[in-house]
Amino acid sequence: MTYPTIAGRARTGSATRSGSPFLGIGLIVIAGLMAILQDAFREGEASAVSKVLELFIPGSVAVNNSTVIYGLGKSAPFGLLITTQCSTLVLWVPLLVLAGILLLIGRTQLQKTLAGLGVAMAMTAAANCVRFLLIALAQQAWGMQGFDVVHHWFGSILVIIVMAAAVGVLLVISSRKRTRRRNKRPAASR
Repeated sequence: MTYPTIAGRARTGSATRSGSPFLGIGLIVIAGLMAILQDAFREGEASAVSKVLELFIPGSVAVNNSTVIYGLGKSAPFGLLITTQCSTLVLWVPLLVLAGILLLIGRTQLQKTLAGLGVAMAMTAAANCVRFLLIALAQQAWGMQGFDVVHHWFGSILVIIVMAAAVGVLLVISSRKRTRRRNKRPAASR
């Protein structure tokens, strides 16, 4: 006796699983490439951060490689160098590797793992951008003392908390089970 619905599910499930290891390896390779090509990544990040700073910081904003120069035309312009340690790169690489490992293990659904990865990457990018903005605002208001407090303490704590939350979000979204709709009838009618 054949059960078309069971055979159909098995075929669909195996097709999803067969692509997952390849995509898992691909995500890990992308993480490695991002680490190797980190100079270009940081330059792109500096350009994106400059667009955000333009909205909130008085004066003009310019970019030179991975340095954002802000407050131009004001009494004291400042520069914000986006180093490897401060870049969103150090947040995204572990997330990509974790998602790749989840797909290699094969206990998560491909679409849900990628959705969780997307949300986690967006969270960490936004948090790091807010961190850069807060550093720039503190530096303009209080000079290097403001820079030090926000860069080394407040901003770092913010990013650590958001990174932990992002890992949690990735794990929760990727591990959600597929919900089935059951035709529930009241117990009396059974």
